[in-house]
Amino acid sequence: EKEEEVEEDKEKKEEEERKKQEEERERKTRERRYTLPDNPSIIVHPSPTAKGGKFDCAVMSLSVLLDYRVEDNKEHSFEVSLFAELMNEMLQRDFAFKIYRSLMVAPEPKKEDKKDKDKKEKKDKDKKEEKKEEKKKDEKEEKDEKKEEADESEEPKLKRRKTDEEDKEVKKDKDEDKKEGEDEDEEED
Repeated sequence: EKEEEVEEDKEKKEEEERKKQEEERERKTRERRYTLPDNPSIIVHPSPTAKGGKFDCAVMSLSVLLDYRVEDNKEHSFEVSLFAELMNEMLQRDFAFKIYRSLMVAPEPKKEDKKDKDKKEKKDKDKKEEKKEEKKKDEKEEKDEKKEEADESEEPKLKRRKTDEEDKEVKKDKDEDKKEGEDEDEEED
């Protein structure tokens, strides 16, 4: 019996060693086939025995995984959909916590006293008044320059054409003058 046990142990050890050697060979072939990234990442390598070697692997974004289709109600995609939902909730929780923490750490806005507000308003008013005064000075200077240029020029100024409205006003004034003159003549008679 001891001999049988020893033989079984030897067989088990040999099987384990063969498995380790096969795994080591597979690992080395994978390293030769694929370029491994420098950053830590999840590497998926399909088993040649899974689904008769017809295992399909694709990279998809989380939004694609959360976008369900009619054919996604099958069992083989249920686990992926469940994982996607849990991952989405985890990300929402983490980002919500980061936002909350940053709001709590942020300094509170300073409340201004009435004195500070009054000072600020007074400064704003002073600035507005200064701007108005500067504009007035600029306008005066421009007018003075135009007058000097007009005085210096020997050309007579061209008369501005009257608009229709101005013509009408002039006619009304003339008509009124005539009527008043006629009224005065009648009163004298």
